[in-house]
Amino acid sequence: MSSILHLGEKCNNTSEWFWIFNSRFLELLQSKKINTKVVEPYGKDYYKKRKLFGHEISFNANNLVIANEDTEKCVVFTTFFDLLQLKGGFKNLPVENIQAIYSGHYDEAIIERDWPEIKDKIKPWYFKPWWANSRYEENCYNPTNDSIYFRGLLIPRVRDLLTHLDNSNTPGIDIKSGKSENYFKEVKASKMAFSISGIRDMCNRDVELWLMGIPFIRPRFTSKLIVPIPDDTYIPVEWESNYNYPTPIPADVDTLAKDVIEKYNEVKGNSKLLAQISKNGYNFYKDNFTMDHIIQKSFEILKEEGILS
Repeated sequence: MSSILHLGEKCNNTSEWFWIFNSRFLELLQSKKINTKVVEPYGKDYYKKRKLFGHEISFNANNLVIANEDTEKCVVFTTFFDLLQLKGGFKNLPVENIQAIYSGHYDEAIIERDWPEIKDKIKPWYFKPWWANSRYEENCYNPTNDSIYFRGLLIPRVRDLLTHLDNSNTPGIDIKSGKSENYFKEVKASKMAFSISGIRDMCNRDVELWLMGIPFIRPRFTSKLIVPIPDDTYIPVEWESNYNYPTPIPADVDTLAKDVIEKYNEVKGNSKLLAQISKNGYNFYKDNFTMDHIIQKSFEILKEEGILS
């Protein structure tokens, strides 16, 4: 039987989604009586080093590499945003060893720009909430006001839209950069939430809002997941994206701000629609983003890619 190698950060800390995924995935492989070996890291660098197929590699903690020791093929599961850094970490690993990279940040334009020589091997995967799924209150939408709500980091250029919306002085627009100690209480009491790209197009907030069943307005996704994102799980706003930046930014932030405000005013009085989007979004989460589902689907991916044979 082939030996299957597991390369990924493991931790019993229940706060980090990816570390729990790595540990649970290892447990699944072992439960299937698969001959699994853990490749331990070494070194003091932030990106610790590991030995694989005679090469020394390193990568961000939001990655898991599963490799077949006999065939010297591997699959990478990742929600790390920076393909250039991932590419750099794998510079000592011949591309021929990589069977596939399943990425939570799948954007064809960025792949073509940052790692075109391996674009046929990069495929959409899942994204994750910020923390472990269990730390959130599920399906908790309970609006007591008509506001659209956002609190989060102001990322220059990527999130300039936040400032435009905050400065619009539109009644009900409760969109501000920064943190709130009462974030979860405030977001679930709002008529809807707002979401926006983060370091890349997909943001942990998107999954969190689906998990909590909170309807949200968002510039339409430019990235793709392993499952299509239905329009009835959020309220998309069309926009023209500019890729002359690491993450797509609005080509016209003023127009996008006006369109977001128009969409908010259009739907804020339609409680029936918002309740349906809340239900659809939560069901979308339950059908696709629970830890058990992602682990099982990722195991099926290993079989489909021939890593376990």
